[in-house]
Amino acid sequence: MEYINNLKNKIDNGNIIDNSFIYDCWKEYIDHFDLSNECSSIGFADKSIGDGLACYSFNQRKVIFNLDLIKEFVFYSAKKYNLKGYEYYCYVNLKILEIILHEFEHIIQEKKSYMEPNDLEMELISWCKTNMKLWELNNNKYIYDDTYKFNPCERLAELYSYKNILEIIKTFDYDVSRIVSLLDKELSYIQLRGYNYKRNVICPTENYFMCTGLEPIWYNMDFYSSNRDKMFQNVQNKYNFDERILFGLPISKEELKKLMKKSFVRK
Repeated sequence: MEYINNLKNKIDNGNIIDNSFIYDCWKEYIDHFDLSNECSSIGFADKSIGDGLACYSFNQRKVIFNLDLIKEFVFYSAKKYNLKGYEYYCYVNLKILEIILHEFEHIIQEKKSYMEPNDLEMELISWCKTNMKLWELNNNKYIYDDTYKFNPCERLAELYSYKNILEIIKTFDYDVSRIVSLLDKELSYIQLRGYNYKRNVICPTENYFMCTGLEPIWYNMDFYSSNRDKMFQNVQNKYNFDERILFGLPISKEELKKLMKKSFVRK
């Protein structure tokens, strides 16, 4: 897609993504994936508007980006790594792009939510979207905030957007091995998000349904068992490790430890 070439030009010339880039990227996504019914407009905010980096409103069919806050957030991360020159612009622009693509994933989820669910991913999207739309209508933002790290829709959007930028960086001509390593560690940290690893492993999707009054959905999963060892065997037989991580499903303590070693998390 053309936005990838534009991104490379930004990095090569020592420039940083601006609102014009975001608009062009949004337009390209909307056209490419036929999303005009799900998102008909884009807006830009500044620090005086609020504290959110970006958001997609299902009810308004609008996506909003606060580039000032996005840059502050990303610049802080880049400073921790002491990045310079090409690596700095590569990391900063890819991180900003990840935030942009995260919101675009929500738009794609909205389109999927109207389709007949034919797999677990679409079922999770359908259940979560119903909840999130009700919260938006009733201005119950605190419920959304409290359950963010467990929310399957947020998990899918974050993991897909990270995987997208890791695919994009493979097309770069320069040595970006350090940036790939940093992003891969960040991805591992995000994969861990929502797993309770201080006692028996409780997965984020289970936590989400328990925290939002949707326990029956979890209990009716075809792999569910009140015996946690049996439930893990059931889900392991049905989904591989990558799928279980993507959907926030049960993993073993051993799998969790291996993932922790790849991330920034330490006991």
